[in-house]
Amino acid sequence: STSRQAVIAPVQDPAHEAPSVFSVRKIVLDAGHGGKDTGAIGVKGVLEKDVTLAIAEKLKRKLLAQGLQAEMIREKDYFLSLEERVGQANRANACFLISIHCNAASNSQAKGVEIYYTSDTEAEAREDFGIESASFLRAGKGEAGGGRTVEDLIRIENCQESYELARSISASLKKDLSIRIRGIKSGSYFLLKNSAIPAVLIELGFLSNPGEAEKMADPFEQDRLAGLVADGILAYKAEYEKTRGFTANE
Repeated sequence: STSRQAVIAPVQDPAHEAPSVFSVRKIVLDAGHGGKDTGAIGVKGVLEKDVTLAIAEKLKRKLLAQGLQAEMIREKDYFLSLEERVGQANRANACFLISIHCNAASNSQAKGVEIYYTSDTEAEAREDFGIESASFLRAGKGEAGGGRTVEDLIRIENCQESYELARSISASLKKDLSIRIRGIKSGSYFLLKNSAIPAVLIELGFLSNPGEAEKMADPFEQDRLAGLVADGILAYKAEYEKTRGFTANE
């Protein structure tokens, strides 16, 4: 897989044979907002920046407990620009970027989880990545003899892997029947489109919904959500390593 050369390290077995497995070793976590940027202000004054930091901390601990490295872009309540977040994520030498957020809407009944993944701005990401790749090449490099550059291949592969990671996290969250999954969506968020590695942004619920705001402010519920996200990451890690970093196009 073209995009993994810098961040996936081959692991040799005890007999020192040729590398047989590509290992996902490190995840970078972005707790959305912080400092002067409170994010959404929910029912009873619940702040998005507090919820995202608490869940990211719990997610980090769960990943560490499973033997993964995990680095947080912010570990306390301070402000970072989007450019600073992307720069830190891209320097982390990690395999995947997970950005944690909370949603809000004018309709207080809106609820559920939305998961966004890296998509190419020239060709909106679809489940049929064969079509997507062709569209990207036509838009970006032309149909007549235009070859794919390394950058093209990385962007396409990152898009594919971001989608698969989002799908794995969604499947894990679906195990809790109390959670409504509103969909897996391509997104042009600054953090996603400027990430050098596969990235997903998770909106874990609506702070404008009284029930969800109460849950997301509850440390027990935060831990439960972090556990489900961690399980999704670990499931995709296992699939990625099994397929040696190649995304299967159906």
